[in-house]
Amino acid sequence: QDVWSKIASRFLETMKNRGFELLADFQARCFEKIFKHLVDLESRLKGLVISAGTGTGKTLSFFGPLLLYSMLEKTTTCSPGVKAICIYPRIKLAENQLESFIKSLYEVNSYVSSPDKKLTIGIDYTGTPWSRISFTNRPEEGMLFENGVRRLWKYNESLDAYICPYAKCPKCGSDLILPRKANYSKYVPLKCSSQNCDVKIDFVLYCKEDLMKKPPDFLITTTETLHRRLFDAKFQSLFGTEDYPPPKLIMIDEIHLHTSLKGTQVALLLRRLLQRLKMAVEYSNESLGEPIVLGLSATISHQKEFFHELTGISENQIEVEGPSDEDYLEESGVEYFIFVKPETAENVTVLSNLIQTCMCVLHNMPQPRKFPDVNYKALGFVDSLDLVQR
Repeated sequence: QDVWSKIASRFLETMKNRGFELLADFQARCFEKIFKHLVDLESRLKGLVISAGTGTGKTLSFFGPLLLYSMLEKTTTCSPGVKAICIYPRIKLAENQLESFIKSLYEVNSYVSSPDKKLTIGIDYTGTPWSRISFTNRPEEGMLFENGVRRLWKYNESLDAYICPYAKCPKCGSDLILPRKANYSKYVPLKCSSQNCDVKIDFVLYCKEDLMKKPPDFLITTTETLHRRLFDAKFQSLFGTEDYPPPKLIMIDEIHLHTSLKGTQVALLLRRLLQRLKMAVEYSNESLGEPIVLGLSATISHQKEFFHELTGISENQIEVEGPSDEDYLEESGVEYFIFVKPETAENVTVLSNLIQTCMCVLHNMPQPRKFPDVNYKALGFVDSLDLVQR
C-alpha cells in the first residue's frame, strides 16, 4: 500500500509538472481500460482504437496509463525488457513523440536514485547509429556518418559535439549533445549544451548496440525498421526471450495512413509481430497476458472493421474510444482554414507554395498580445506526400 501511494503521488506530480492535471472524459475512459488490461492477465481486451481530432490528447490517453504501469513494474519487480513498442509511419512523427516522452521520463526519473529503477527509452530508425564509438567520427557535410551511412545527428563545431536530433533539454530547452572527445567505451549521458544548465539525460538509449544488449522500457520505431528487427536474431530481446518478457502494449500511430498496397504490407508486418509476441508469452516461465494493441487516428470510419483488417484481431475483442457528443472539450481561439491550389502553369513547387502561403498569412496577422511567449500555429496538409518529395 505504501509503495502504491508513493508511485501514485510521483505520477500525479509528474502529470502536474507536465501540465496534465486534468483528463478529458475520453482520456479518463482510455486510461481505465488500458491500465486494467496491463495489470489484469485475464483481460479479454486485445485491441483499442483511439479516434480523436488533432491536438485533443490521443497520446496522453495511452501514455498516461502506460507510464503509471511501468513505474509500478520498475519499482516493485525491477522487471527488465520492453514494456511498449510505439510504431510510427514517419520519422518526424517518431522524433516529435519521443521528445514529449523524454520530458515525462525526466520528471519521473528525478525521483529515482537507483539507476536500475529508472525508466529508459530508445529509438530505432535510420538516424540511430549502430555503436557509441561512432560519435568520435569526424563529421562529413556537417553530419554524423557511420560506415558511409548518414545519421541524423548534426555537428556543432564550436562545441565539437553532435546534436541530438529528437530531443531538447527538458529543463531549459537547449540542445542535447554528445561530445566527440568523450569515452564511449561506456555509456555517456546526453548533456545540455547550455553552460548555465547542468542537466544530463542518462535514460535514453541512442545507439542500436545498446538497444540490443539492454532493451529499453519504451521502444520507439518505424514500420520499416520493425520489419528488419523481426528478422534479426541479434534483436530478439526486444520481443521477448528467456531473459526478457515480451512487451505488454503495442501502439500504432496514424493508422488511417495504412491503406492500399502499403497498408497490406503493414498488416502483414503487424501479424508477424503479434505472432512473435504470442510465442514469447507461451514459452515464458512467467504468467504473462497477451499485449494490448492500440491504434491512434484523427480521422477514420468503420474503426473496428478497419483495425481488424489491419491487425487480424477479432472485431469482438476491439473497442473504440474518442470524444463523444456529451464530452466537454474546451474551445479557445480561432481557426482559419485556407485552401490553396497552385497554378499548374507556374514554375512553383507545391511545397514552396505551401510555405509562402503560411508566411504571407502569419506575417500579416496581428501578433498575439503575449508574443513571443504566445504565438500562432500553422498546420499544412498536402494531398500526397509525393507532391513534397516526402
